[in-house]
Amino acid sequence: MPFVQMENIAMFLGGCERLGCPKHDLFQTIDLYENKNPGQVVDAIWSLSRHAAKAGCDIPILGPKLSDKHEVEFSEEVLNAGKTVINTYQYGYSGGANLSGQRSGRREIGGVDPGRTQSP
Repeated sequence: MPFVQMENIAMFLGGCERLGCPKHDLFQTIDLYENKNPGQVVDAIWSLSRHAAKAGCDIPILGPKLSDKHEVEFSEEVLNAGKTVINTYQYGYSGGANLSGQRSGRREIGGVDPGRTQSP
């Protein structure tokens, strides 16, 4: 009798895979048979629900809906325009800041050092 139950679980998992459920969403047979990882079993049921609904079965979707593939096509003009434009913000361009105007010696970042004596 236990062999038949494990075989049924394996058949269920095979059906899930054929429907499109990714392997990482499924559980191991022993997880259900010996109640070792019930969370993964629930995740597999949710995955089965989403993939079955996407395949056209009239069942309620558990969890988030699967996304649809969205392909974008650009014209040759748009692709060529993207090759010539340089996004300077991506490279850290800061509008021409440089070190001109900096005094030589110590740079005062946090104000005047209270321990330093000022010359008159």
